[in-house]
Parts: sequence; C-alpha cells; structure tokens
Amino acid sequence: MTRLLIFFLVLTGCAADLPAGVSDDTPDGKADGDGRTLAWSVSRHVWPTDARTAVTRDLELIAELGASYVRTDVWWYAIEPSRGTYNQAALDFYRWYVEEADRHGLRVVTILSGAPDWARALYDTDRAAFVNAFGAYSEHVAASFGGLVQLYQLWNEPNHINDFPDGDTDIALFRAARAGIVRGAPGARFRTAINVLVDGHDGPFGHWEDDVRYYFDHGAAGAVDIIAIDHYPGTWSIGDWGGNIVERLFALGRERHTAVAIFEAGYATSACILPLNTEAAQADWIRDQVPRMRTRIFAGTGAQFALVNWFKLDDRNTGNCWDPEDNFGLVRTDRSKKPAFAALRAEIAKH
Repeated sequence: MTRLLIFFLVLTGCAADLPAGVSDDTPDGKADGDGRTLAWSVSRHVWPTDARTAVTRDLELIAELGASYVRTDVWWYAIEPSRGTYNQAALDFYRWYVEEADRHGLRVVTILSGAPDWARALYDTDRAAFVNAFGAYSEHVAASFGGLVQLYQLWNEPNHINDFPDGDTDIALFRAARAGIVRGAPGARFRTAINVLVDGHDGPFGHWEDDVRYYFDHGAAGAVDIIAIDHYPGTWSIGDWGGNIVERLFALGRERHTAVAIFEAGYATSACILPLNTEAAQADWIRDQVPRMRTRIFAGTGAQFALVNWFKLDDRNTGNCWDPEDNFGLVRTDRSKKPAFAALRAEIAKH
C-alpha cells in the first residue's frame, strides 16, 4: 500500500436509520447513552514465519484496545509459492491465527491479496488463467478456515495507481474469489468487501464513487456485500473527517443497496517528512477526528455500517521517520505504546 506518489500528487494538485455495526449487540458490547455501539478493527500484517508468541502478544494489544476485529492479509504468495503447489504449513499457521484471534475475542477480516511473482507473470500472458488461479487460492483459504471467518476482503485497493490488474480484471477477481470461498466452505455464512482509495481519487478527473460504480455496473454487484473506503486525512490527503466523505459513502451504499465500512484510517508519525506529524499529534488527531468520524457514522442513513478499521497496530520501523507507510502504528516496533494507544482505547470505549 505505497501511497507516497499519491501524497505528493494531492499536495500539488425523519428518525435516522441505525446502521448495522452501530447497534446494541456488536461483539465488544460497549454502548453509549443511547445504547449504540460501533465495531472497531485494527490491522496487523501476519506472515507464516512470525513467532506465534509475538502474534499472541499483538492480539492481546488489539484486545486491550477494545477492538472486535483484526484485519489481516492471508498472502497469496505465502499460500501458493509456485503455481498449483499449496503450502500446507502456511495454511495451518493462518488457521491457528484465526483460532488464536478468537481466543482473544477477535474476529478476523481476511484479506485475499498478495499475488506471487508467478501469478503476476501469468497476468501478462493469460488473464483468464490468472483470475482462475486467484479463485483457487481463495478456495484453499476458505477450506482451511471453514466457517471461522465471516468477513473476506476481495483483493486490495483495486483503484490504487499501483494496482496492476485493470478494472475489468479486478471485477473478475472479485467474482472468482467469492465463488472460491463458496466452494471452499460450502454452507458457511460470510460477507465480502472491497476497499477503494479516496485520497488521490477525488478530483476533476473523477471520483472514488465512479470507480465503485464501474465495478458494480460491470458485474461486481453480486460478489460484493460491503463497500469500504481507505481515507487518511492528515497524512495522505488534506482535510479531515469533518468533511462529507462519510455522507458520500452512505449515499453510495443507498444507491447500490450495499453495506458500507471504513477499512483503513489512521495518522502517520513520520515527522522527518511531515514535521507536524509527531506522536503527540497522532494522539491529538485521534481525540479530534475520531469523534467527528463517529458522529457522521451514527447519522448515516439508508445503508448498513460494518466497522471502522485503524491502520495499523505497529510501526514497521519506528527508527525510519522518513516513510509514512512505516509509521502508522499505535505501538512502536519494540511494542512500547505511543500516546495514540491510550487515546484510541479511550475513544473505542465510548462506543
């Protein structure tokens, strides 16, 4: 999810319906004075080579925040390192991960993504075979998980400037993944989501809603249950959550009769390139912006709301303050807590 290019492009260029996910019975059971709750998730990238003790420690941190979900890539390149050869040890690891998350009261938002090199090469020569291979990988993941996962994200940021499949192939991937999940876990109850970028996709040459409309108008509607956005005001874009992005998200959900969500939100502490983005500023951003986001979610009408996801739990490399991508964490690389950890925990506890 490299957005550095987009960041520079942006700098230069009646009673309301109660959304689902804002309800009386979300998994964490927290409610405000009106009895409404908001489901929260936190991203944690996981690889089969990770030490299980380290993974457990991070799941404990996410549970401590009060989240109900953890959002995780189940990397295609780890599952199928060569075409037609599936890594059972990797599948077993991710099955353990889902079970371990459940032991900590967390459901897993499973991201189906991360094409291996052989699949990227296949895309250039035989796109139909590439799509079929993605469907087969999705099937193996679902078969390994059975009914333990109820929410799958299909591909990742399909409208990103760096996303290599074209729009029509993205749609084919959504459909193939959905069909693969059904084959792999017949009878299992699940929902599927796509996530689209807002930052860098909202200007005179088009809007992120147009990207979603294209997908739905050309065959994705039957494969997608949730329309989710990735939006980073303060890091990858100007403005804040006081704007109209959430209202537009709900309007799109109403238009397409589809649930909505925020799959990535956060604030990077990359002070070398963004001098104002300090750890203290990250905590202040949470205290200021999360209430604005929440108010708009609670006011949303006409579409169900699934969850808000914070990207992400941990810095990839706190020592590198130049790369915003590395510094979205609520904890530093050594797992010491930034001020933002307590700030977000307090906000989650409110609802």
